[in-house]
Amino acid sequence: MSASLHGVRVACFYPWNAFEPTGAWSRFCCLWQFLLSEGADVTLAFFEKGRDIDLKDLSIRYTGEDSVFLDGAALQQEFRAMRSSGAPHKKFTDAELLFSLLYEKRMLLRNPKTGPWLEKIIAEHDLVTCDYPMFAPALSEYCQRAGKPLVVTCLDLLYELHGSSPQAKQLLKEKELHALGLADALVFCNDGERQKLTAHGLDGAVVLNTGDALAVEPFDDDQCRENVRAELHFKTRHYCLFVGSNHAPNVQAVKEIKQLARKMPEMTFIVAGDSHKQATEGNFMAVGRVPHHLLDRLYRGSLAIIIPLIRGTGNSVKLFQAFIYQKPLVSTPIGARGHDVSDGQELLITPTPNQFPAALRRLINDEGLRRRIAQAGRAYALEHDFRKHFQPYADIICRLLDRPRTTKTLPARSMVLVDNNLTDRIGHHSNYALSIKNVCAEVDVPFTSLVKRDAEPDLLEALSAVGVFTQGIHEESPTNPFPRDWGQVCARYEFLSANTRFAEELEAGLNHHVRLGDLVFVPNATQNQILGLALMLKTQPIFLSLRYVLILRFSVFTANGPLAARKPILDKETAEKYAMALTHLDNADQAGVVRLATDSAELAKEFGALIKRPIEVLPIPHTSQPIPAESPAIIPPKPANRRRVVYMGDARDEKGFEFLPTLIKAAKGTAAFNNVEFVLQAFISSPYHIRMVPVIDELKQLVSPQLHLITQSLDGDAYHTLLDSADLVLLPYDAATYRSRTSGPFVEAICAGKPVVAPRNSWLSGQLGESKAGVTFLSGNAQDFVRAAKVAVAQLPALTTAAGVAGKRYRELHNPRNFLRCLLNRPEPTMTPQRRAA
Repeated sequence: MSASLHGVRVACFYPWNAFEPTGAWSRFCCLWQFLLSEGADVTLAFFEKGRDIDLKDLSIRYTGEDSVFLDGAALQQEFRAMRSSGAPHKKFTDAELLFSLLYEKRMLLRNPKTGPWLEKIIAEHDLVTCDYPMFAPALSEYCQRAGKPLVVTCLDLLYELHGSSPQAKQLLKEKELHALGLADALVFCNDGERQKLTAHGLDGAVVLNTGDALAVEPFDDDQCRENVRAELHFKTRHYCLFVGSNHAPNVQAVKEIKQLARKMPEMTFIVAGDSHKQATEGNFMAVGRVPHHLLDRLYRGSLAIIIPLIRGTGNSVKLFQAFIYQKPLVSTPIGARGHDVSDGQELLITPTPNQFPAALRRLINDEGLRRRIAQAGRAYALEHDFRKHFQPYADIICRLLDRPRTTKTLPARSMVLVDNNLTDRIGHHSNYALSIKNVCAEVDVPFTSLVKRDAEPDLLEALSAVGVFTQGIHEESPTNPFPRDWGQVCARYEFLSANTRFAEELEAGLNHHVRLGDLVFVPNATQNQILGLALMLKTQPIFLSLRYVLILRFSVFTANGPLAARKPILDKETAEKYAMALTHLDNADQAGVVRLATDSAELAKEFGALIKRPIEVLPIPHTSQPIPAESPAIIPPKPANRRRVVYMGDARDEKGFEFLPTLIKAAKGTAAFNNVEFVLQAFISSPYHIRMVPVIDELKQLVSPQLHLITQSLDGDAYHTLLDSADLVLLPYDAATYRSRTSGPFVEAICAGKPVVAPRNSWLSGQLGESKAGVTFLSGNAQDFVRAAKVAVAQLPALTTAAGVAGKRYRELHNPRNFLRCLLNRPEPTMTPQRRAA
């Protein structure tokens, strides 16, 4: 991507509450995202409490204390003083008094910290922008002092919108015109308002309120409509949609919609956003502010979007949102104000909301009309995407700074792998991460990773890693004050403290290491990480400018007791924690930037029952590793006349490790195993598996020339050398535990073309399918496991041939390049409200 503002430092001031999903916020987001796309370094400045953030190209600065305009008691005191002063304020409404005060420098600077804060920010930047003119009197003073130009965007004619009496309107008009006159450059949101202000000597460029047309890919809406009908429980075949914030013109539009609903019983009228509290009145439904995935379905499933606005200034973003989704639109002229669109071309325009029923019935009965205007609206949106349409801002900045519009290529978007379990290069996790890093290098995607704080230096180097996390996935908090025998109290503290710590450390790790649009990949997302991410997005919503993919790896079913009698049982406590965490994530992810995924279709079904949002099934990024020329000393040499049967990984009861002594005993003196040697890894990786110590001791007593035990973990070279030397891989796993969970050793074995022994009715046997690349056994039955191993050894030539074919097919899907393609094959996120209820 080329950039014309490379190196320009821009401070963008915003007068309202940051991150509130409104049309004004949508416009502001388009501005600073455009500036970033043009290579500028941007700081967002807010007059409220908050914690400063520094990304690579974007910073956020808060005054640290809420402005007086957020203090209701202080405002009422000011209102009383203004009214007691007599005319003209005596009869002003609260809204008129508020907007009169907004232009007063003294009000903004009442907080003693604000002046030095403004001075520092403006001094550090080349240019200042401000959405709305209210704070221009204060900003222009500091800009003039520092010699920095000020650009003001006029989003509405505020004196017309908020002046309800002639006296108030005149006073607000004088203040607004004066504030606009302090700017070095002006931008208007429609040409009609530009012409009005030109008559007062104020001219500037016109940049409509648009948005990100690339954020949504339209598709067939039938299934979405049926999903919405089922979820919201309404009976009509079709529905139309209005989306609006708690803004006076929107609230008035909702009143019109209620009237329309009474006139059209054959259609449901749905209102999303804060313009109406949740309610159902016949065929009128207000759903409030909804999660992104539901708002997305509401748009896609609707017959039409309606904009029955009867007043308003500026330029509504609702029209553009409808166009992005390629939906037919019915609007009043007020709803379409400022846009160069025509009735019957990109939308249907009626003079008043009273004519909406006739227009909607036209759409119901004429599919060709619906399709034609929807496609024309989409074409209009693509032409006015903010990346193109906001170019006048770049022209203004270059003119004010007296610099040519240069072109420079921006850095590619990066991938950040987040794994608070990674500490060393032993095991599957590090190989998994390394395979992703390597394929990122192949396709020029910058890569970094955030891992455990105590990670070994060679891991940090190998994975371009930063050590930030203090607690791993399965580790307990060292600060838990509650005794273990306090049960639920201890567990609840553990759960909450783990996700709080993860949120804090993830935020610290992302700070300074990411830029807008980077992909954050969490390969082992437990309920702690999910709730922690939700907490971070809720408290620091600027991180919604990134993308996230979370892999759900662990089943919500458990299987306890002896292997011979295990059955999968729903772990209600774990399922409830996941459901709670996913719900909070859904609510925090109002920009729709988080994707949930698994590498198992069965796991996707499990989690699909807990949360109503899509869960993707991704390939596994398996990669083959070169075998070292010299075999590592820890791997026993393989005799030329022996077939090697291996067990790889740590000793766990869920992996059926306890069956191995039975197999070794059965193999002694048995003709079927005469030319077979067993090489078994036999080590404990976690205190959770301490029960396997007696089994390891039993195996040690059975040592013979036919049996080799490796009693420690293996690095990558040794692990793959052992796998390469194997003729058969034993996977005596518990089917109840692995009914939906994936297995790294299984994937590695199949990709290496090695036949396996695996349990029936498990994810592993499902992956084998009809390939004949292995032999299955009855899970939990040691004797049947021995039988399967004996059959596999007898049929090794045929099994090996089949495994070679299966491995080739498996590698075509499960490889790092395909995995990365699936991760990256999504549009970049923006914080414009077509992805949420405004």
